Amino acid sequence: MGFTDDTSRKIHELASLFEHNADAVVVFDRNGFCAGANPAAERLAGVGRNELNQRSYLTFVAPDARHAARAAFRRVMRGESFATDSAIVDSHGERIEVNGTSVPIVLDGLVAGAYFIGSDVTEKRRLEAAVREQTERVRELYLVSASPSGNAEAQISAALAVGCRRLHCAAGYVTRVDRGRVRYLYAYGSPLPGPGNDPVDGSLHRLVLEAREPLAIESLRRGEVRAFVGVPISIEDADFGTLSLVSTQQDASFGEADRDFVGLIGGLVASIIERQEQRRRAELLAFYDPLTELPNRTLLYDRLAQAIAGAERHATVFAVHFYDLDGFKAVNDSHGHLRGDEVLRIVARRLERAARAEDTVARLGGDEFVVLQPVVHSRADVEALSARFTAALDEPLVVGGTAYRMSASVGVAIYPGDGRDVRTLLARADAALYRVKTRGGNGIEFVSPP
Repeated sequence: MGFTDDTSRKIHELASLFEHNADAVVVFDRNGFCAGANPAAERLAGVGRNELNQRSYLTFVAPDARHAARAAFRRVMRGESFATDSAIVDSHGERIEVNGTSVPIVLDGLVAGAYFIGSDVTEKRRLEAAVREQTERVRELYLVSASPSGNAEAQISAALAVGCRRLHCAAGYVTRVDRGRVRYLYAYGSPLPGPGNDPVDGSLHRLVLEAREPLAIESLRRGEVRAFVGVPISIEDADFGTLSLVSTQQDASFGEADRDFVGLIGGLVASIIERQEQRRRAELLAFYDPLTELPNRTLLYDRLAQAIAGAERHATVFAVHFYDLDGFKAVNDSHGHLRGDEVLRIVARRLERAARAEDTVARLGGDEFVVLQPVVHSRADVEALSARFTAALDEPLVVGGTAYRMSASVGVAIYPGDGRDVRTLLARADAALYRVKTRGGNGIEFVSPP
């Protein structure tokens, strides 16, 4: 195609730029009515240019964006060029987010109209909003993880609360799955369900464990539950249980970002539980006997010191029972230390069962046990409690098919008459025990004569 002069060529170039521009280009007159639109604008609005012409720009704009659109049109009519965000409604009633530039049309020094050059950024805005939402979710979850509170229950409840709020769920749960049973450990938004010892087979938790990754189940109807999203929890690379969130909304759904977020919550909860287990193990090592899991010497001394402080403050009396098993050495000598260890574990469990809630049963070492009786009104109280413990040992202890009969020698010291500090009380109770041993064992001896 030939051109007669430069002006004609430029006109055709501008027309080509208008017609073939990938962005929507709309021309408005001074009154805001459409005076022209390119094919990209037709595609954006979903109508032909004949339908666009002579329509006010406000008829394209979404209702909630019209106030800003009026302000933008006034600016461009004052001769300003600027970038702007807006939203239109297409011929199908769908909202479209638009980003573009408003440019005044200036003829002979006067603003005769305006160009709007823009593009559909709906998907971009959706992705940006999703990123912002996920960022806020993660930030809120981080604040839970960074909480100075050492209370595992409070932190897990807060993590479940974040998940429920962000995913519009009614309740959240953390379970422990062990030996084919599901036990509910923590709940948010609802009480712990039932007795908390349900079979895992046939449950949603089984599906979560088998999925090995966040699992969403929608269009579900189990009671009030309409949708479910869960993630398996692993502690030290071993299956522990599940974390789940449930929705009661009719059309609830969980996208990939939602499932990823639930995975983050599960990871946080797993780390909280793991820290809790580590603290528990550290406490066991520091304060409990590894063989019998009874309080050890360190914890016993602390309990005795507390008992002394309380007795001094309230002018009360307490007793220390020192137990030594009669004939235990023969078990070790005849059947070995492993068999002896098993006998000690059984003795520990029997003493624990015989103890009352307020009593402390501790193992000092070997076959020596100590019982702290925190309140004593008379020697009869001491004798009655001692009888409970010795009776607990009367029944034979069966280990590996062999029955062992075990009795105990008991020495008793009473605070404050037999001593006012921990070491004195234990030493005198031990001396009383020795006197029982010299008589053949299987008896009780007080530090002070009755």
